[in-house]
Amino acid sequence: MRCIIIILAFLFPFFSWGQSLTQDTFAFSVDVDDVVITSQYEPTHYKKALHHVSVIKKEEFAQRGFTQLDQALTLHPSIRVEIDPVFGSTIKIRGVNTNNVAVLKDGVPVIGRLDGALDLSQINLADVERIELVEGPQSVLYGNNASGGVINLISKKSQVSDYNLNIKNLGEYRGVRNHQANLGINLGKCFMSVGGSFLKDKMFPDDSLRIFDLVDINDTTQLRRKRYPINPKEMWTGRGQFRYNINDQNYIIASLNSAKEEVLNLGEKLRPTFLPYSFDEIYKTTRNDYAIHYQGKLQSYLVNISGAFNDYDRLLDSRRFEFDLDEYDDSFTEVDTSSFDAYFSKFTLASTYDKKVNFLGGFQFNHEIGRGARLDGETEEGNPSSTEASVFLDVKLNPFEALTFSLSGRYTNHSVYGSNFSPALQSKWQINNNWILRAGYARGFRSPSLKELYLSFIDVNHFVVGNRDLIPETADDYSLSIFYDLGKKRSNLSASVKLYRNDITNRIILSEFESLKFTYQNLKEYSVQGINGDVNYKIGNITLQGSLGLGYWLNDIYETTETPKYNATWDSSNKIMYDSRRYGLSLSLVHRYIGAVPTYYTQNDVLTLSIAKGYNLLDVSASKMIWKNRIQLVGGIKNIFNVVFREINNLDPNANHAFNGNTNNTLVARGRSYFISIAFNLSGSF
Repeated sequence: MRCIIIILAFLFPFFSWGQSLTQDTFAFSVDVDDVVITSQYEPTHYKKALHHVSVIKKEEFAQRGFTQLDQALTLHPSIRVEIDPVFGSTIKIRGVNTNNVAVLKDGVPVIGRLDGALDLSQINLADVERIELVEGPQSVLYGNNASGGVINLISKKSQVSDYNLNIKNLGEYRGVRNHQANLGINLGKCFMSVGGSFLKDKMFPDDSLRIFDLVDINDTTQLRRKRYPINPKEMWTGRGQFRYNINDQNYIIASLNSAKEEVLNLGEKLRPTFLPYSFDEIYKTTRNDYAIHYQGKLQSYLVNISGAFNDYDRLLDSRRFEFDLDEYDDSFTEVDTSSFDAYFSKFTLASTYDKKVNFLGGFQFNHEIGRGARLDGETEEGNPSSTEASVFLDVKLNPFEALTFSLSGRYTNHSVYGSNFSPALQSKWQINNNWILRAGYARGFRSPSLKELYLSFIDVNHFVVGNRDLIPETADDYSLSIFYDLGKKRSNLSASVKLYRNDITNRIILSEFESLKFTYQNLKEYSVQGINGDVNYKIGNITLQGSLGLGYWLNDIYETTETPKYNATWDSSNKIMYDSRRYGLSLSLVHRYIGAVPTYYTQNDVLTLSIAKGYNLLDVSASKMIWKNRIQLVGGIKNIFNVVFREINNLDPNANHAFNGNTNNTLVARGRSYFISIAFNLSGSF
């Protein structure tokens, strides 16, 4: 009873419903490395999953010293990370931008898209056990922003011991300090965990951050750009979770996650010889996420109900710094804030009986409200807002033991854009114990975000405004894959080949309407297609992994010029890992190649080929467990080749790039860095 009272006191006065795709009771009966959750009816062995789900485990990103989501996603061969000094880190998955990818924390959408995309560097991995990725549209199960794929962060929700204390400290040569702590306690039917983290990231001294260079954009245009574009950052996170196990098959989880980030953008030192001053910017971001989940079984049905409230605030504090006084002048302070509140609820009911016909159905509700000076004014009804209500149904057919079909659809009613229907068809043929063939079609849907409609972001580095005339995107995705698994534990070989094509209609892009001024527009036609191959070979303690992908991204001007319809680009990822549990030792060498991206543009009726050149990333790390696995020591080198910028020859003046010196280039990485971390893990019984 005391545990129930604690949980009820933790819950706030709202109680909307939704979905949680987790079931930790499975963790004690099967190998969790073989179980996937995202896009499944319930936790499912990866061989039985209808969709191909990629998994990045905690051990992988911890061993490479990664603490933020954008860093961990560099492990995935289909993902490219892009960095903006102010907007933060975004990604492309198979040539599709972050604004088409649903980012979830335990099935609940993460809000706070600044320019249509989330800053993934703001998402901390301190309590994340694994990251699951599904490529291609998942709009039927996850709704808006899932037309390009899903990234689902799965947090820890249970433990075997009565108490578990984990403390981790990481330091990098490049000025990064990260400290994390988490405490988990079992109280009979209750599980409680609390934790927090602190990140400080400052690569360069203040004087270096104020150096600007004059950059030639073309024959007539010059800009002043920062020589060292990585801005200092501090981030604090806190989290709490209560879980009450009603019985073996039913439980309730209530959670709170909070994060505060402060990014300092130092301006150029002006009038350096007489009363020098500068205009500095301080970006402060606050996230508060509240969620409640219920999962249980009612006879032969699995019920998931969850609700969440997300609060996101981003404040820009512009100040004038007086160098002779060594302080800010309060009379030149200017503050504006962008705030977003999101309400989310989801209910699903799924059959769990083993018959030829199974189903999963439910409904979902999303409501988002925006406020602040960076949203361009108010609507007639008040602050900009949007409401989306959906019902969805997925029917799984098993006409034969080896053959499974899934027919599904989602009907959505949007407060601004009306009704939409998104169908999907997925199939899996278990050819034998070793071979699996998957094929599918899915329709994706994404309505413009409030920021794409109403954003007004104008400062020394950006001029980006929204467009209220945007219309929703739709995507038609086709996929085919073959998977082979030898099925042995000690010495195993697995491989896959995946073909895909994604056609996007009315794609929302950022385009230039005047010199260096940008707004959002609908692009009538866009498509990506390609092939990926993966090989994983494990023999004893050694694992070899290789991945190679070739993608074709549509050339926007092929119809009006004599240019190829698609621009080809390569991706490759390779790993060599040694893991000995007997000696508590792990070694890894990871290579990633991000291929060149050719594009075409016209200027003054002259057709020009622009190439963003390819680059290589190489990491090496080692991990050692000591004191009966209570202490883990990790050290290594990130980005051995010291890559910082990607060179672009024949820069497209309509693109929005960051520059260094007099070379046309874009920021892609932080350069070489050495890191070391120590983690303490203590557990036991009361």
